[in-house]
Amino acid sequence: MCGASMRSKSVGHVGTHRRTQDGVKFAALVWFACVIILASVLPSFSEQNQNEWVVGTWNGELRDASGTLVARVTMRVNGVASDGSAEGMWGIAGDKLYEAKAIKVQGSQLKVVTTIDSVAALTRPGDDVLTGSFTRKSGDVFSATLTRAAPSAESVQGVPRSTPTEVDDKIIVIYVSAADCPYCARWDRAAGYQWEKSALRKKVEYVEVHGGSYMSLAPNLWPKQLQWVQEKLRIKSGTPRFIVIKGQKVVMHQFGIYSWSDHVLPLIERLVAEKESHATQ
Repeated sequence: MCGASMRSKSVGHVGTHRRTQDGVKFAALVWFACVIILASVLPSFSEQNQNEWVVGTWNGELRDASGTLVARVTMRVNGVASDGSAEGMWGIAGDKLYEAKAIKVQGSQLKVVTTIDSVAALTRPGDDVLTGSFTRKSGDVFSATLTRAAPSAESVQGVPRSTPTEVDDKIIVIYVSAADCPYCARWDRAAGYQWEKSALRKKVEYVEVHGGSYMSLAPNLWPKQLQWVQEKLRIKSGTPRFIVIKGQKVVMHQFGIYSWSDHVLPLIERLVAEKESHATQ
C-alpha cells in the first residue's frame, strides 16, 4: 500500500510538472507571435508618423533673386499615406486654394506640383519651417519660405466677404500698386497697357490705388467709397494686388503680376459674360 501510494504521488507530480511546462511553452509561443505581428506593423506606423509632420496649413512668401517679394502663398496638407504621397492644396494667400496635382514627402524633403504645373521643392530645416524653390511652368524660379500656421489660425479658403446692405451686379476691379514696385511697372507696360485698351475694361468699374512704397500702403490712399475693402482686407504692404468685387462683395483678391493672367482676368471675363447673359434674359 505504501509503495502504491508513493508511485501514485510520483505520477501525479510528473503530470503536474508536464502541464506546467506545456503552459509555459504555450505562453512563450503566444508572446513570440505577438512580437512577430508587432514587428510587421510598427514600421509602417513609424514611417507614417515620420511623414505626418507636413499635415496642416503653411503660409509663406516667394521672392525673386533680388529678394523682392513676389507673392504670398498658402499650402494645406490634409493627410499623408505610408508611401509619402499626400493630398492637399496650394494657392495665393487670401484667395481660393486649388487641389495640388501631386504632393510627395520623403523624410525632410517635400515636393508639390500645383494645378498649373508649377513645382515647389522644399526642405524642412526646422519643425515649423520649409525652405526651397518655387519654379513656374514658364521656367521662372523664386525662393520659397513657408512656416506652419498656428492650429487656432482661421482656415484660408478665400478672402472674407463684406456685407454692405446694398447688393447689385456692379463689377469693380481694383489695382493696388506702388511707385517703387518693379513688378507694378512691368504690369503697367505690358498687361496693364493691354487692359486699358480692351473692350472688357469699359464694361467694369476700374480703380487704381497707388502708393509711394510697396512696403507701406496707407489706408487713406483708398477712395472713400472703397474704404470698406481696405478695412476688411487690411492691406498694409505688398504690390501689385488685384481685387475683384461683384455685388459689393469681394470675390477675388490676388497678389503678384502672374495672378492677373492666371486668375484675375479669366474671372473678370466670366463675370462680365454672366452679367451680359442675365441682361438679355
